[in-house]
Amino acid sequence: QDEAKSLSPGQRQVASYISKRYRVSHDAIEQLVRLAWKVGKAEGVEPTLILAISGIESSYNPYAASSVGAKGLMQVMAHIHKDKFEALSPEGWSALNPELNMRVGAKIIKEYIRRGGSTEEGLRWYVGAAIHRNDGGYPAKVLGLKSKIDSAYRKGKLLASTTTDKPNDKLSAAPSQNTNG
Repeated sequence: QDEAKSLSPGQRQVASYISKRYRVSHDAIEQLVRLAWKVGKAEGVEPTLILAISGIESSYNPYAASSVGAKGLMQVMAHIHKDKFEALSPEGWSALNPELNMRVGAKIIKEYIRRGGSTEEGLRWYVGAAIHRNDGGYPAKVLGLKSKIDSAYRKGKLLASTTTDKPNDKLSAAPSQNTNG
């Protein structure tokens, strides 16, 4: 499949880590990783933050629903953020559509980070604890998972760079000899 080839080594390592940790199909997680990078780029949000929120909120289940009405990967409160869904898909939308859910969730966290002044404070807003200050450790949980996802990404990049290095690559990095004096 063409799309599968589009994952970078770091993204493949992230997919592998998430798939193993959450016991979710590797193919399904690859699609979510690809989507997180696409949405992150479009919305200006770190893809690993999007993935971490999705992990904590729904364990990467695009059909997750809470008793208070939050839905999808990022557990978006569809009735509160209806305007954002409609702006992205005026002819019809579902909070359970993975891409729409991720895009709306990314828009929300980006706004909350801006409003709160930090990622941690933005996460408090996201979980609805900005006023009460009782966040149940939510920011730490999300940031802890994000750190592990970031590490998996770096590991994938590192593994790829060490397996693709060619002996001649080191020569091209050597400074050129200037013979003009």
